[in-house]
Amino acid sequence: MIHTWKKLKKIKMIEVSFQSFHFLMILGYTSHLFTRENLLKIEGIEYDFKRLQKLEREHSINQYEKGNTAYFISCEIEPNPSIERHRIIDGLSNVSKNTRSTTDCVNTHVIDSLKDKAKKTTERIKNNVVKDINSLCYTRE
Repeated sequence: MIHTWKKLKKIKMIEVSFQSFHFLMILGYTSHLFTRENLLKIEGIEYDFKRLQKLEREHSINQYEKGNTAYFISCEIEPNPSIERHRIIDGLSNVSKNTRSTTDCVNTHVIDSLKDKAKKTTERIKNNVVKDINSLCYTRE
């Protein structure tokens, strides 16, 4: 029973790897759609973090004037997720923060590297599962 469970688990790993590989292949053909602006929209993150910084500053000043020394900052005006996401996209698209644009795309070499890793991992998993299945088939009677 344990051998059957392990076999099913490894077969599921192959399915997930092939699905990931298929997704990366599609990503390779549609990488031009993965712009800075679209990636932020997909995640529901505000593009203009400077506007958020201004709103956060205004909120903090307002709270200070009311005498509140401890207060909550709503996630709608929190600029850090936007700042961090811009930083990540800068690296993936090989763009400096001074030359950012809404149309910056993830570099094709990054996507190609992900596809290569997925392909190698899928092949390794497939080979291991075939060995395990063969050993289960020939050692059990």
